[in-house]
Amino acid sequence: LSMRSDPERAMAMAEEAMRLATQKAGPDMYFGGDVTNDLKRAVCWAQSAGALMLMNRRSEAQQAADRAVNLAAGAQAAASATRSASPTHALGRLLLGNRVSRARGLMMSGTYWKIGLALLAVGDSARAADHFRIAQSTDKRGKYRKLAERELDAMEKGIASPAVGWG
Repeated sequence: LSMRSDPERAMAMAEEAMRLATQKAGPDMYFGGDVTNDLKRAVCWAQSAGALMLMNRRSEAQQAADRAVNLAAGAQAAASATRSASPTHALGRLLLGNRVSRARGLMMSGTYWKIGLALLAVGDSARAADHFRIAQSTDKRGKYRKLAERELDAMEKGIASPAVGWG
């Protein structure tokens, strides 16, 4: 897609990747329910928004970014509701210690960071900043916290983000 050789084919491949990534292979040990798949879908829609911006399809890119935002918000609400009620989560905590909690935070923060990039690509810097702040606050390990801080610093200084690479 970045080479702009066959953007339509690249979008079709991205849709197929989303379908394959969200097929249920077993129970979701991190969240329960369909939260992980919703987070994967949100990331795919965020990436699609960037791809659509590369193809100069702004309104479709905005719709894709909005869809990513809505999926992530729904996943966040569902994750909060299932946090204590999920037997898989309790079993995971018993067997894996804090790794389950850290994985949950990493999945959430990564999703919000990628959505922030998509929102930047479509020119919605206020909402992008909100998503970078969520990524920053939910990442206890630091990877997405640092990436989000870099984006927020670049936004404050009025510097174009090198991570976006779209449009």
